[in-house]
Amino acid sequence: LQSYLTLRERYDEALAVLDEAHSAADEEGKDAIAYQKVLVLLMAERLEDAFAHLRTAATALTADISDWGALALQYLRHNRLAEADSTLAEAAAWAEARINEGEVDDETAGEYRGYIADLRADLSIQQGNWEEAEAYYTVALEQDPLYKQNSHLFYMRLLQHGQPERALPYIQRDQQ
Repeated sequence: LQSYLTLRERYDEALAVLDEAHSAADEEGKDAIAYQKVLVLLMAERLEDAFAHLRTAATALTADISDWGALALQYLRHNRLAEADSTLAEAAAWAEARINEGEVDDETAGEYRGYIADLRADLSIQQGNWEEAEAYYTVALEQDPLYKQNSHLFYMRLLQHGQPERALPYIQRDQQ
């Protein structure tokens, strides 16, 4: 029903359906419904409400690095670069606190640091700071092996921003 209402651009009704489902869901379901609500708010162009919901998720006691990433990515998608920058600083502080408190193992610490570095590379690309973007991506490569296996995610962003000469070395490395 919510999908139908959303497709028909009946966003308030779709949100009401999600609120009703949220009240009946278990904890895991509540998280999924909360994120679906954010997507409907974004489609309804109610950006401030969507950002508020994303921030609430990122700052909750049960937050994960992906919650911070979701907030930063939406700021980036909506060209709100200052907010993305400050969110990434908060995310880095949050991650380092978890790491320093021993809440995560070394592998997860690398994943956190790599993810934040990759998001910072994305921010740098949008700002036109190409060398900075490559430096952040290098950090991501060093921190998390996932980025070595998926370098196309970085060079495609460079290509999308009109930087084929900067993308070429990553493409060539990817083909080896």
